[in-house]
Amino acid sequence: MSLAANRIRNKTILAIVILCLFLLNYHICNLFFKDDIINWWKLKLIIYTLIMGLCFILARVGTRKLMRFILSLGVGFCAASIFDRIVFNSQTYRLVDIIMVVLTIITSYIEVYVNRRIGRT
Repeated sequence: MSLAANRIRNKTILAIVILCLFLLNYHICNLFFKDDIINWWKLKLIIYTLIMGLCFILARVGTRKLMRFILSLGVGFCAASIFDRIVFNSQTYRLVDIIMVVLTIITSYIEVYVNRRIGRT
């Protein structure tokens, strides 16, 4: 299978996963937190953030340079948001959020520009 065919197949699978999460998020929340409205909404926000992150990943496939860097930032910020909600149970902006923003920028830069220079992308 060629590289282009692999990309199309992977993008299609990812788009189907995104669509299923979008369509089933209400039922997923009800499955886990039917009688707990606070946790129900927290899970719904996590699912929507996951959907956004997967959309960034979907758009990122096959891009280069600045566009890849920007989309990598989107993926990193979504991952940081999910991590923040699950681990720290936080809805406010704190010092750990500044650290996550800085780490996201650094890792996105390394992933796009440094790896490209040494031939890994």
